Amino acid sequence: MKRSRLICSIVTVISILISIFLVIILSKSSIDNKSNLNFNIKLMHILVLVVCMGLYVFVRNKLIKKTNNSKLINIYCYMFLAVIVFVSRLVMVYIITDPVKQFDVSLYNGLGSYINYYLGKLFGSSVYANIVINTVIVYVSSILIKKIILNITNNDFVSTFTSFMYILIPKSLITIKEYSRFGYNVLFILLGIYIFFKIIDLLKRFDNKSNEYIYLSICLGVVQALDIVLGGTYVFWIVTMILSVLVSTYIDITHIHFRDSFKSKLKLKYKVYVEKIEKINISKLVYVILISHAISLIPTVITSLISKINNYEMTNVITSIKENLIHSRNYYIVLIVVITVFDILGLILKRDIDTKMFLFKVAYITSICIIPFVLKNNYTSYVFDTILAINVIISMCNVCINNEGKIKLLKEKN
Repeated sequence: MKRSRLICSIVTVISILISIFLVIILSKSSIDNKSNLNFNIKLMHILVLVVCMGLYVFVRNKLIKKTNNSKLINIYCYMFLAVIVFVSRLVMVYIITDPVKQFDVSLYNGLGSYINYYLGKLFGSSVYANIVINTVIVYVSSILIKKIILNITNNDFVSTFTSFMYILIPKSLITIKEYSRFGYNVLFILLGIYIFFKIIDLLKRFDNKSNEYIYLSICLGVVQALDIVLGGTYVFWIVTMILSVLVSTYIDITHIHFRDSFKSKLKLKYKVYVEKIEKINISKLVYVILISHAISLIPTVITSLISKINNYEMTNVITSIKENLIHSRNYYIVLIVVITVFDILGLILKRDIDTKMFLFKVAYITSICIIPFVLKNNYTSYVFDTILAINVIISMCNVCINNEGKIKLLKEKN
């Protein structure tokens, strides 16, 4: 078995085991503590998702009949996303009447707290600032999700459905009036993943001799730095990126080259070692990781030294998971069960997981594992919820859709 396939299988099995563990905890919690949301509200959430998707398909089909301009169609589609984001947030603003929690402007609450504070001064209310910023973040993130899923599946329906799932995440709707520094983390995590996908696409083209991937690596490092400075964790980027490099295939390679003047000064036995080093094939993704992490490490260290803040501390695993995921237990249970079922089917049907799908698998596991360490549960509400929604679609696509976009569910058995 190839190294990449072995690692993918191991990670998938770990994902399944962790998912089963989460379902058990959440199911027990659901029995012990009943949800304060009645069935009608949950049904309404599903209906809204279905209606939004139905309207999108209707509008897009009408546009296709009137014009063949793909750019114009995409503009209208992004405008449709904007309308859904705006309307859903506007409705929640009038529905939610609970007192808004105040936040302190400090490095502990992230640099984003300063943005919200000064925007609140401009609007005359911190609540308005929170609503505007949350709405903008959700809209930009929904576009990034659509582009990311399109990059993986090349299916507009699937990518848009994933964006709608993200837009209508329960916790995101409920906390529209509140400030959360982790909302910024979702934006920069998605942007970083999108840039990483673009780098992968470049490096799979062996005829491309440009250094564009170097510039994108620098951009990726800046995005990682912004995420970490705004309250994210360096662990997330290290784990997801390094493991993704280990499973990546058909990536352009490079070599280490020493100057002839340097080699001429070496003794024969050392020159032999140097020549062997020059023959080693190195994936260009290794350079990407080194560049991006070197850039992101500098502001991370500086910020840590200035603020002297520790946002992470080990807590009780089960208690922390219950507290972090209590707001939408049944929502989590349904999505996690779907992921588990399709991951098991993927193993049985021996579906290949490419680097991009694998990255989200690792991100899913990583986001779960850091739950017990996060002092503020909003991290889970914003980051884990987003990655969970994307993983549902990816797990289903891995089983149901091949590279050509054709249905192949259980095809071998029929």
